[in-house]
Order: sequence, then C-alpha cells, then structure tokens
Amino acid sequence: MTARILLVEDDEDLQEIYLSMLASSAYQIAQAYDGGEALERLEEAGADLIVLDIILDEMMGDDFYMRIKHDARFARIPVVVVSALSAERCQLMLEVDPATVFLRKPFGRRDLVQAIERGLKVR
Repeated sequence: MTARILLVEDDEDLQEIYLSMLASSAYQIAQAYDGGEALERLEEAGADLIVLDIILDEMMGDDFYMRIKHDARFARIPVVVVSALSAERCQLMLEVDPATVFLRKPFGRRDLVQAIERGLKVR
C-alpha cells in the first residue's frame, strides 16, 4: 500500500523542492500551505505521515501539531518536523510525542526520505 504523506509548507518554492525530492518515491503526496488547510486535508483523506514546517503564515505549525496530537482521530499520525529552528525550540513537540522526527533545514533528498521512513515505521 502506498503511504499517504501530507506536506505542510507555506513556501511554494520549498513545496516544489520537496515534491521533486520525493518524485521517485512511491508516496502519494497531498499538499497544504498552512495549518488550517492541513486540518481540512486530514479531515478529507487522512494521512499516514505529516511533513510539517513550523513557521507558517496562518496557523503556525506548532499550533497545528498540538491540535492533531490532542485529537484522537489524528494523534497517532507520525510527524516529521522540518524547520530552520533548533531542535531545542521544538522541544515541547518532542515531549508530546517522542516518535516525532525533527529534520533541520537545509537538508537533502536522502535526509528527507530517511526521516519519512523512520516516521512510517512507528505507525
């Protein structure tokens, strides 16, 4: 079965870069540009894993993260947090769900795929 990945990133250029990094992978990718849109995507189709930027225009990534981790329907979805912020700045998220994978920007294709694979193993 193809894993469904929800990619949440407000920068269109970065969205395109991530999509191109994952083009040769067998993942089914859905996109969202902010936390509100990401919640809609989850409601519509769910996801097997979320790749989440922290700094977003509308609903910030950490607010979105806390919302889904406290919602029984979505709490078990693994998350790969991508951010230029340090892991220490994202510590609260890691405390809420220790299975969360943190990936610091910038990163390469292999780093992203490995982070996704690591996240999918914990589902």
